[in-house]
Amino acid sequence: MVGFVKSLPRIRPLTLAAWALPVWLVAGALLWKTLAAEAARDRWMADEALALVRASDRQVADVVSALDGLAASPELAAGDLTAFRAKANDLVNRLGATTLLLTASDGRTLVNTLFEDVPQRRRTSLEVMAKVFATGRPAVSDLFIGPVSKLPMVAIELPIPPGRYVVQTLAVNLPVKPFQELVANRPLPAGVIDVLLDGNRVVIARSVNSERLVGAKVAPTVVEAFQRKPDGIVEAPSFEGVMTRWAACRSQENSWMVVVGRPAPSPYVAALYWGLWSVSSLVLLAAALRAWRRRGSRLR
Repeated sequence: MVGFVKSLPRIRPLTLAAWALPVWLVAGALLWKTLAAEAARDRWMADEALALVRASDRQVADVVSALDGLAASPELAAGDLTAFRAKANDLVNRLGATTLLLTASDGRTLVNTLFEDVPQRRRTSLEVMAKVFATGRPAVSDLFIGPVSKLPMVAIELPIPPGRYVVQTLAVNLPVKPFQELVANRPLPAGVIDVLLDGNRVVIARSVNSERLVGAKVAPTVVEAFQRKPDGIVEAPSFEGVMTRWAACRSQENSWMVVVGRPAPSPYVAALYWGLWSVSSLVLLAAALRAWRRRGSRLR
């Protein structure tokens, strides 16, 4: 520092300070404004992720409520599966679903709305059903491709009755279109992306390029970043290859997750402001040292 001070031209300290102080103030203000704006954008993304998680949870809850009403039907209580099938078909049409299944505890399909006279065969996919029996609560599947429709779908399944002593389950297979519409209709600023992910971190819906990217799995490096900071801010490339700043929020009701992204800010702007502030701070410090040295030499 002493060498730097000696290398300065012989300028009076007050003149040196007068040159450096405006730069220091402006650079500091611009740096603070830049950092504050970035923090505000990050908070907005976190709020948007939470809002979309709650919206998707409500959409799932609406389906669960409809299934609850069907599970409480007198036809099912009386064991009249023919009459129950008619009500189940009505619900399938109302929900825009493809299939509704009533399954016994041993995995036998008692009702399958996709087939009229299907024999009571065992279901091949029992992961969600096992979770329902284990918890006594409704459960939501990860994304899968419907074996008949060949559409990307999710399943919502609930216990009958709810609680510890589950006897049967009622499940509905839903195309992801309602969730895609939910995400697509979010009012977003330019450049912002909303993404709804399942428990395997596979895309269910996306506000940009949704049709192309539904079923795409998030890169392992991005998943690891979210695991380290599950509700924080991470920077990782998007599917389009753009370095993006992401905010994440996990559902408290199921394994799904929402991430909200925007292009990562250029590091050069903040670096420029920081550099100007640092250099002007150094010059001000040098001016103070020069003034102190002059004062000391006069006293001697």
